Amino acid sequence: MDRLQKMYVCKITEAREQSAIKVQETTRKKTNEEHKASRKERKKKKRRREAHAKHTKPPLHSYFHKLEDKRCQSGSNKGRQTRRGLCKGYFYGTIRRRTRKKKEGRMKKIKAVARSKRRKRKKGECVR
Repeated sequence: MDRLQKMYVCKITEAREQSAIKVQETTRKKTNEEHKASRKERKKKKRRREAHAKHTKPPLHSYFHKLEDKRCQSGSNKGRQTRRGLCKGYFYGTIRRRTRKKKEGRMKKIKAVARSKRRKRKKGECVR
């Protein structure tokens, strides 16, 4: 039991040391080169994001652009919103368009059900 306990304690201390080293690594100040590299990476990502969004964005007043940017870069679906073109946003009636689409989908479903019921009646099957 004694040997096992020693091993256990040894493992724990080792793990603690490792985590302390990790913390030091993460909390230490970045060197100039590292800082530059990370900024470059961020810029690259941003450029890629903007390239996706470019064809969906209409030429708007800069104030609206700011609002759009905020909306596109919040929440879990950052990139997806720009690609779906929601960034055209509330200023171009997309909400109305979107609700219309939803309505159309509902109507299609209702019509499909009605059609199938009609067919069943024609055949003389039980229609609920």
